[in-house]
Amino acid sequence: MSSDEGQSRQVRLVGAVAGMGSGLTKVAVGHGFDTIKTRMQCSPPGTYRSAFDVLSKIVRNEGIFALYKGATPPAVGWAAIDSLLLGSLHNYRLFLLRNGMTETSPSGAPRLTLLAHGVAGLFAGWTSALVATPVELLKVKLQLQSQKHASDRQFRGPIDCAQQIVRVQGFAGLWSGFTGSLAFRSNFFWMFLSFEVGSPRQRGITIQPY
Repeated sequence: MSSDEGQSRQVRLVGAVAGMGSGLTKVAVGHGFDTIKTRMQCSPPGTYRSAFDVLSKIVRNEGIFALYKGATPPAVGWAAIDSLLLGSLHNYRLFLLRNGMTETSPSGAPRLTLLAHGVAGLFAGWTSALVATPVELLKVKLQLQSQKHASDRQFRGPIDCAQQIVRVQGFAGLWSGFTGSLAFRSNFFWMFLSFEVGSPRQRGITIQPY
């Protein structure tokens, strides 16, 4: 194996590990806030007065750990989602670099244009939607269960939730809302484009087409 091939594999491995770490960190820090947001968005009007009211009612009626209902799918899934996002982003950048979406850097070497960074981010976002859609679906369905006792819940856990969806809607039911997920994840075009605009030092770095 050549040194270039070894370096390419190392870059892709680092990207995958970084994506896994990113996904798990988001679950640990953000899932409780996401549960509050989901309850406010999806509960009947008048159920809650504010985010603090949601928080107090969940803790009082269901316990503090209820804030992490539905955390298992994103804990597993977001690691895969972000790994897929960052890994595919790298490969889309290489593809665009090899196919001429380049400009000349100050050093004279070819580098991706700002538009190419945005396009790579767009395609990476769409690719990650394949995994993100069922993960988000299971997460939301579990978060919306407000019953304190397990015997009163519609779903016993993420596996039971997935089985019930497949039983009623078929396997494709796990991808309900896929077009909405594609639309939402189109924002990665602007995210990765703006990152390059806002990081002048990064603009001087070229991506080697291994």
